[in-house]
Amino acid sequence: MNMVNTSELTCFNCERKGHVSKDCTFDTIEDGSPLNTRQEKKKIYDDITRKRRERQRSNRESGNDS
Repeated sequence: MNMVNTSELTCFNCERKGHVSKDCTFDTIEDGSPLNTRQEKKKIYDDITRKRRERQRSNRESGNDS
């Protein structure tokens, strides 16, 4: 069984740490503003994916495979 440390996860809906969007029970972001829309969540995901690819490319170019 895969156990995931949820304290490191960040919710795309409310941007709080400790849970994921499907388990989110909050109705606002921590600062009181409305939850992220589908479009905003897609942008967050795309930014994370882009950064991960850049990091992988940089590691390959420097000889690190992690």
